[in-house]
Order: sequence, then C-alpha cells, then structure tokens
Amino acid sequence: MERDIGKRLLVESGYRSAAYQLYLFIFYMPKHGYSIQETNRFVALPGCSEHGYPQQQAIDFINQEGINGEDKPEEFEALPEYQWLTEHAGEYGFVLSYPRNNDQNTSFEPWHWSYRSHQSPVTSHQ
Repeated sequence: MERDIGKRLLVESGYRSAAYQLYLFIFYMPKHGYSIQETNRFVALPGCSEHGYPQQQAIDFINQEGINGEDKPEEFEALPEYQWLTEHAGEYGFVLSYPRNNDQNTSFEPWHWSYRSHQSPVTSHQ
C-alpha cells in the first residue's frame, strides 16, 4: 500500500480474548439503549467474534491520521487506503468481513478485515 499510494494503515485491534470481548459488549450496551440485539449489530458476543477466531482472524484498521470509521463508517470508506484494500487485500488473503447490506445483520464495517487462513495469499507482491 505504501509503495502504491504513499499511505499505510495501522492495526487498531487484533486478537481479543472472550473476556475482553465481553467487556467491549457491556461497554457499548448503553450506546445502543441496553439492547442486546442492537448492540450485537455492532459488537459481537464473546465466542462469536472474528477477533478471537484464528482461522478467520480479524484486524481492525485505523489510518495514520486516526480515522477508524467507528462512529462514521463513511469517513473510513472515503479513504484512499480503503480503496486500496478493496482492490488488493484479497491478494494477501484478506476479505472485508461486513460489507454494506450483509446477510449477517451486522453494521457496515469498512475497517474490519479478516484473514482467511484456508486461502493462499498471492506472494508476488511481497
């Protein structure tokens, strides 16, 4: 990415234990009216998060200016870094976990990508 567009992304979140995932879920419940169902659209329940599943390990990105899209996904979506991800992440085994209108009833998360260990990343770009 840095070679192609002169920008880089940082990892804001990677592996999470079930205990930390529970903490996050409880932390975000007030923001979603203490509704388990509504909170679960934005934060997975412990044991259901890609952040704790090595076969499909999730990484949340943030850009160097601190834009992570958490409150405004369209800000992350508008980044050239996101455009680069949509065009090239698959070459390295990464997929966007929660695209717009996904069938999992999860909010659009342009910063949330997962590595699919069963796919072989293309090595010509290393």
